[in-house]
Amino acid sequence: MSLSTPIDATRKTLCEKSRHHFKTQNHIFRGEKMAKKKKEQDKPEVKFTEDEKSLIEKYLKRRKEMGNLLPLKFKEVSDKKGGLTYNVDYEEGQEELMAAQLSETTGAVYVDTMTTVLTQAANAIDNLGKSKAVQIQTVASQMLEFAPRDGIEGVLVAQMVSAHNNAMECLRRANADGQYFEAKTTYLNQSVKLMRTFTAQLEALNRYRGKGGQKVTVEHVHVNEGGQAIVGNVTKQGGGGKDNN
Repeated sequence: MSLSTPIDATRKTLCEKSRHHFKTQNHIFRGEKMAKKKKEQDKPEVKFTEDEKSLIEKYLKRRKEMGNLLPLKFKEVSDKKGGLTYNVDYEEGQEELMAAQLSETTGAVYVDTMTTVLTQAANAIDNLGKSKAVQIQTVASQMLEFAPRDGIEGVLVAQMVSAHNNAMECLRRANADGQYFEAKTTYLNQSVKLMRTFTAQLEALNRYRGKGGQKVTVEHVHVNEGGQAIVGNVTKQGGGGKDNN
C-alpha cells in the first residue's frame, strides 16, 4: 500500500500541466511551420522581362561598386533641447565596426568629428513627422551615397544633404493645399536659393576631388607670316631645358 502526499499530488498536477503545455506549443509550432511552407508553395513564381532583369543587374552592379556599404542603425534616439541625440546600434566588441561605419558615412577619422557632423546634418532638416530614428537614418544613408573620403568632404556632404532636404521641404510647403500666393512665392524663392547653394557645393566637392579641372577655350588664333601655331599643352623645363610640345 502506497501513501500519497499533497506534495506528490502537486508534482503530478504540474507534470500534467507541463506535458499539456508542451503538446500545445508543439502543435502550434508545427501548424505555423506547415502554414509557412504552404504559403511559400502557393506563392506565384515571379517572372521578369528582359528589361527588368537588365535593370536589376544594373542596380546590383552599382551596389557592388559601392562596396555593399551598410547604412548605420540607430537606437535610443531622442530629441532634447539641444537637438537630436542617438546611440549607434551595435553589439559589445563591435566598437571598431561602428567607428568604421561612421567613418564611411562622414569621411572623418575621429569619432567626435563623425558624431558631430552627422548630428548637425540631422538637426538641420525637418523630420516631417517621422520618428527621430528614421530622420537620422535617412540623413546617414544620404551621406553614404556621396561616399565622402575625408573629413572635409564629409562636412561638404553634410551641407549638401541639408541644402537638398530643405529645398525639397520649401517646395513641399509652397505647393501645400490652400497655400497663400505670398507664402508660396517666398518658399519657391528659398528653394531656388538652396538649390543654387547645392550646385555650388557640388562644384566645390568636384574641384576638391580633382574632377573640376579648368577649361580654356581658344576662339581666335592669329599667326603672322613666318610664325608657327602650336595646338596642345606647352611646358618648359627649368634650367634652360628644352620645351616639350
